[in-house]
Amino acid sequence: MYLSKILVERRRAHNPYELHRALWTLFPGHEHDARGFLFRFEAERPGSATELLLQSAWQPEPQSAEVRG
Repeated sequence: MYLSKILVERRRAHNPYELHRALWTLFPGHEHDARGFLFRFEAERPGSATELLLQSAWQPEPQSAEVRG
């Protein structure tokens, strides 16, 4: 089990579909698996990003510009 704090672009964090898509980019190779993560909003950083706490079965691999570890 992994516990991570990540930042998501503000525009993606306010759209549930885009947020879900952005979070899945953290787990390449697991796109067709059952969802192995839970998240909750921690803080919003005005003008930049939203901070999330992420618990996952797999180690996240932040590679995209939308999601940073």
